[in-house]
Amino acid sequence: MTGWWWLVVVLTVLGVILLAVGFLQLRGARPTAEIKSGFGGPAGSSDVGSHPGFNAPGPRDHWKVGAPLRIAGFSCLAAAATVGLILTIAKAF
Repeated sequence: MTGWWWLVVVLTVLGVILLAVGFLQLRGARPTAEIKSGFGGPAGSSDVGSHPGFNAPGPRDHWKVGAPLRIAGFSCLAAAATVGLILTIAKAF
């Protein structure tokens, strides 16, 4: 590779790594089926929920986890594509 093409390769590899780590963090933060709120006591008890101040996570709350890494990964891939396009056009002229 000559010139600035190494930058395209480095940005691509970095972007893929950041995306992979971000998506792994996202998957690890998914709510589990065991976390419940509301009527959680055994049958016949007066337990009408969990301890005060505990709220079950929403179905989309985990989407924020790893978001900066995913955004950085997509940005690296976009930058790699842009630099590659610029280098290709510059080589044509």
